[in-house]
Amino acid sequence: MKRTFLLFIILLSCLSCKDKRANLSDSDLWIDYPEWHWGNVTDDAELFHSFEIYNPTLQSCTITNIIASCGCTSYQIHDSIIKPKHTTMLDVKLNPKGLKGEFIRDIYLFTSLREKPYELYLSANIPLTKDEIKHRYRIKLCDKIYSNISSIYIGNVYQNKIITREIELVNTSDKSYPLKCELMGKQNYISIVAPDSLHPFKPEKVTVIYDGNKNESNIWGLDSSKVILKCLNQKRIIDCNAIMVPFPLVKSPKRIRMFVQKDILSSANIIKVRLKNVGNDNLRIYKIRTSDNIDVIKYDSIILPQEEKFMICKYKDNLGNKIVEILTNDDTNPVLKLEL
Repeated sequence: MKRTFLLFIILLSCLSCKDKRANLSDSDLWIDYPEWHWGNVTDDAELFHSFEIYNPTLQSCTITNIIASCGCTSYQIHDSIIKPKHTTMLDVKLNPKGLKGEFIRDIYLFTSLREKPYELYLSANIPLTKDEIKHRYRIKLCDKIYSNISSIYIGNVYQNKIITREIELVNTSDKSYPLKCELMGKQNYISIVAPDSLHPFKPEKVTVIYDGNKNESNIWGLDSSKVILKCLNQKRIIDCNAIMVPFPLVKSPKRIRMFVQKDILSSANIIKVRLKNVGNDNLRIYKIRTSDNIDVIKYDSIILPQEEKFMICKYKDNLGNKIVEILTNDDTNPVLKLEL
C-alpha cells in the first residue's frame, strides 16, 4: 500500500512538471528566476549561482554570445547548443570586492531564437558602516536626512520608452521618520515610487519614472520637473531634467542637423564655434552647459534659423577636456556634446 501511494505521488509530481512546461511559450527560452538576489553579503564573499535554462521549442537553440556588464562577473555555460525540450545550466560567479551598498550586475544571453538578448540580473547588498554612510551621502536635504545626489538627469525619453532614475536617501538619526514625495505639476508621464519612512542608517531609494508612452500631448524638448521631498516638517526640491523625444520621428516637423566648426585663437584663449542649422526648420536652444574650465562669453540668440551663428567661448586653462553641451529641440539629437 505504501509503495502504491509513493508511486502515485511520483507520477503526480511528474505530471505537474509536464503541465508546467507545457504552459510555457513554445518560441522562447524559459529561465528559472532570471533575477537573483544574494541578500546581505561581505565584500570578501564568493558569490555563485546557477541559472536553469530550458528550451521548450521544437528546434535546437544555439547560445551565440554571453556578455556580462562588469568584469567582476564570470560565467560558464554547460551546453552552447540546447536541444529541443532539454535543459542546460549557466554558472555565474561574482566577485564583490570593492563594492559597497546595493549593487546590480547584468548578463545578456544572445541566442539563435531571437535577435533581442535575454537579460539576467544579479544583485546583493554589502551593508555600509555609519562612517561609510556619512561619507557616501554628503548632500544635506534637511535635518538628519542626506542624499547621494542633488538633482536627477533623466536623459532622452522616447515615446516608446520608460526611463527610471533613482536618488538615494539616508536617515542619520537613531529614529525612523515618515517620508512623503510629491511631483510639482501635473505631468501624467512622470510617476514616483518612494518608501513611506526612512529608518536609521538604512539607505532608501526614491525612483522617478518617465513613461514616454504617456506623452500624449507630444511634448518634446527640455523637460524640467521638480520632486518635493517632505520629512521632519521640512521640504526639499529635487530638480529632474529630461529630454522628451517624439517617436516615431515622422510625428515631428523638425529634422534638425547641426554642423560645428571650431576656430581657435590661442593668443586670447578664445574658441570661436560656428553653428549651422542644416535642417528644415528653426532650431531652439534651451540651455548651454559647460565644463568648469570654459565659459560661453557670447551667443546672440536662442533661435538658430537656417543660417550660420557663432558662439564665442573662453577657456581658463589647458587642463582637462573643454566640453560644451547644447540642449536643443532637435528631435533626432537633442543634446549636442562638443569637446573643444
